[in-house]
Amino acid sequence: MSTASLSPRREPPSLRSHRGFRTLFLAGVGSKLGANLGAVAFPLVAILALDASEGQASAVAVSTTVAALLLGLPAGPWTDGHSKRAIMIASDVGRAAALVSVPLAWWFEVLTLPHLFAAAFLAGTGRLFFDVAQQSALPSLVGRDGLTSANSAIVSLDAVLHVGGRGLGGFLVQALTAPVALLVEAAGYLWSALLLTKLPADRAANRGKALPFGAALREGGRFVFSHPVLRPLVLAGGLNNLASQTIVVMLPFVVLRDLGLSAAWFGAFLAVGGVGTFLGASLARRLTDRLGQGRLLWATGAFAAPFALAVPTMASPLGFGLATVAWVVVCASFGVDNVVKVSLRQRLTPDRLLGRMNSVFRFVLFGTIPLGAALGGFVGATWSARSALWTGAAIMAVQWLIVFFSRARRSDEFESTEA
Repeated sequence: MSTASLSPRREPPSLRSHRGFRTLFLAGVGSKLGANLGAVAFPLVAILALDASEGQASAVAVSTTVAALLLGLPAGPWTDGHSKRAIMIASDVGRAAALVSVPLAWWFEVLTLPHLFAAAFLAGTGRLFFDVAQQSALPSLVGRDGLTSANSAIVSLDAVLHVGGRGLGGFLVQALTAPVALLVEAAGYLWSALLLTKLPADRAANRGKALPFGAALREGGRFVFSHPVLRPLVLAGGLNNLASQTIVVMLPFVVLRDLGLSAAWFGAFLAVGGVGTFLGASLARRLTDRLGQGRLLWATGAFAAPFALAVPTMASPLGFGLATVAWVVVCASFGVDNVVKVSLRQRLTPDRLLGRMNSVFRFVLFGTIPLGAALGGFVGATWSARSALWTGAAIMAVQWLIVFFSRARRSDEFESTEA
C-alpha cells in the first residue's frame, strides 16, 4: 500500500469537519470561478478590445480548451511523478500571471491577438493540470470511502459556478471592461494558490520507481482500456459528451431561427442544465445507497434516454418549455454520472496510476467535444439543425448500453485498489 498521501486520515466522519478537504474545496471555488469567468471574458476581450471577427473570437475560445487534446495524455505521467499540491499551486500562479499580462498589454496599447491566444492557451493548460492533480489527490486526501461524498460536493460546485460564474463574467465585463475583468479571474487563482499552501505536503506516489515517460504513458492507456470496468466507462462517457455537443452546437439554430425565440431563452435553456447537474450531483450519494453502485452506472442513462429523445421534438414555445424540462432531467443524469463514475474510477486505480488514469479519461471525454461539434455541423449543413439534434439525442439514448452489457454492471464486486 502506498504511503503517499496529502493527509493521513481515512474515513473522515464528515467532510465538513475534514480540514484538508475544506481547504481543497475552498481553493476550488477560486480556481473554478476564475475558469468560468475566463470562458466569458476571453472571447469578449477579442471582440471588444481587439475588434476580432467571428472566426477569430471563436479561435480564442478554442484556445482555452485545446490543451486537453494536445497535453491531456502527457499530463498524467507528469502528475504521477510530482507533488499534487505543487502542481495545483503552480497551475494557479501560472494562470494568474498569464491573465495579468492581458490588461497590462491593453493599458500600454500593445495587446494583440497572438498575445490573447497565448494567454488563453496557458489558462487552459493550467486548468488541465489543476483538474488532473485535484482528482488524483482526492483518494489519499479523504480516503476511498469518502470519495462519493467528496465528488458530490465538487461536481455540485462545478455546476453552480458554471451557471453563476459565467453570469458574473458577463456582469464584470459590462462593469469593468473585458480586459480588467480578467484581473478578477487572476485574483481567484491567487486566492486558490494561497489556500493550497495550507494543505499538508505530499510527494509523488511512484517516486524512486518511475518509468520512462513513454512507457509510463503507455502503461496508463493499457490500464484504462484493458480494465473491465474503466473501459466501458470511458467509451460511454466519450459518446455521451459527443452526443451532448452535437445537440448544443445546433440548438441555437432551432431555438432562434425555427422557433423565433430570443437569445435569452437559449441562455436560459443552458442555465437550467446547470441546475439539473447540481441536483443530480446532490442526489448521487442517496441514489448509490438505494440502488447500488453497479445498477446506478447504467440506470441513470436508461432513465434519461426518453427525455433525451424529447429534446429535438420542440416545435413551438410550449414544446420548447417541455424540452427544457427534459433537458434538466438529462443534465441531472450527467450530475449523478460524474459523481458515481469519477468516484469508482478513483477507487479502482492504484495511487501510482491515478494521474495517468485521470488524464486518459480527460483526453477522451474532452476530445470528443470538438468531434461532436463537427458532427453537429456536418449533419446540420447536410440535412437540418433539427436532424443534428435527433442524431445527438439518439446517441445519448443508447450510450448506456455499453455499460449495461459490460462487467461494470457488477462493479460492486470489484475491490478498491489502494496500492
